[in-house]
Amino acid sequence: MKKYLFLDFDGVLNTNRHRFYLIKEGKNTKDQFAPIFDPDTIHNLKTIIEHTGAEIVISSSWKEFGQDFILELWVKRNMPGKVYSIIPSL
Repeated sequence: MKKYLFLDFDGVLNTNRHRFYLIKEGKNTKDQFAPIFDPDTIHNLKTIIEHTGAEIVISSSWKEFGQDFILELWVKRNMPGKVYSIIPSL
């Protein structure tokens, strides 16, 4: 049986805790895509994917940027797992 993980970005992968840390350290809070994701949350996502084998369904408002944007972000940021689908906008 296939497993799917419905994933939001804001508050899940990009956290205020990490953003405040980057600001405190004088580092960029954004890259070419948008806010930089929290490495701890990426690690947690990787662990979940490894243990479940789930494929990812993007449910984030970032889907408005389009599938090509999301897939490029996934590759360029070396994100774990495979993006199976993006929930369409209504």
